[in-house]
Amino acid sequence: MSVHTPQTPVVDVLIAEDDAPMREGLRQLLEGRGYHCVEAADGLRAVELARRCPPRCVLLDLAMPGLDGGGCAV
Repeated sequence: MSVHTPQTPVVDVLIAEDDAPMREGLRQLLEGRGYHCVEAADGLRAVELARRCPPRCVLLDLAMPGLDGGGCAV
């Protein structure tokens, strides 16, 4: 269980997507509706971000470099 402290930002959505235009478009769409988003271009970075600032929701591409959406190293 993680506890948010004043130093830990609340993350509504973690966008894990290796296609940059898709990732940017999703972020703009969600932030335009008031959600706070973070982005990861590969699976390893997504795991790092999720551990640092646990998100409320994850939009996960299942085929990414480094670590794919199924949790298998590629």
